[in-house]
Amino acid sequence: MAKMPVEKVAPFILEQARAAYRQREISYPVDYILDLAFSMAQQNGALVAQQLSNWAWNRYDVELTPEEVLRTPREQLRERFEVAQKRWIHEGQLEKSVDESLAKHGGNTEELAKWIRERFMMEATAEELADEKTRRQLMLDKGRLFFRSELTALERFVLLSILDSAWKDHLYLMDQLRDSVSLRAYAEQDPRIVYKREGASQFREMLRLVRDRVTDLIFRARITQGSQVRNVYNAQQAEHAEAGSVMENGASEKDAEQGGESESEAKSRHERRAAAAMRGREAKGGRSSQRDRHKRR
Repeated sequence: MAKMPVEKVAPFILEQARAAYRQREISYPVDYILDLAFSMAQQNGALVAQQLSNWAWNRYDVELTPEEVLRTPREQLRERFEVAQKRWIHEGQLEKSVDESLAKHGGNTEELAKWIRERFMMEATAEELADEKTRRQLMLDKGRLFFRSELTALERFVLLSILDSAWKDHLYLMDQLRDSVSLRAYAEQDPRIVYKREGASQFREMLRLVRDRVTDLIFRARITQGSQVRNVYNAQQAEHAEAGSVMENGASEKDAEQGGESESEAKSRHERRAAAAMRGREAKGGRSSQRDRHKRR
């Protein structure tokens, strides 16, 4: 890179960043689920093994018995799931699955919506699928969101955390500017024009800082059960709440709460949700218990 022409440096860096992000799409969802599973395994290993087995089937069509989960080292599970994740989001398996569903159900939007709910565990309506021109793309978008839901939740959490802090800082700076701008009149400057010009400049600088901070943290941050994510720029602490059963739905909808909650309250809330999710799984059964590919598709 040291000998690379200046005009080629930016495209090279951009391509490297894209490659790193594609790898992040593969590794982060798998790491998140395994972190959660192994932390819960201390309480009930057999139940977690069953849930991880169901998750692998629901997510990737990977047949893995609870017994195999228990005797397989974590690193081997990680490699196996990453291969499956890559196959679905980067190697055409998602497109193949969607095309098979379209060929099977044709223009029956009710059946297509049902298939999306069962396969991707996401809501879809017949009205959304009514337009034949956008139908396939909508199904692909639902599928991509399903396979990278954990990373999407992390990105949302990081963005909102940094934006919240940056916006508060911006409001403080605008207050400071308003208090001092009247002094510009002594320099024969219109305070109102100065306030608008410098306020706009401060706003653009805030957006630049948000972009830089989010880009940096997206490649490094991780959220796991019971852990706290520190914003390295403003020393804020934030707690990430798990929502629903991640073994069944991945991390499709996760809440991020900043402050205002003690560790004991967060732990109690998580335990209640986890217990409710497990009870719901036992009562629901559903797709993972059937293990019938043709029926599912």
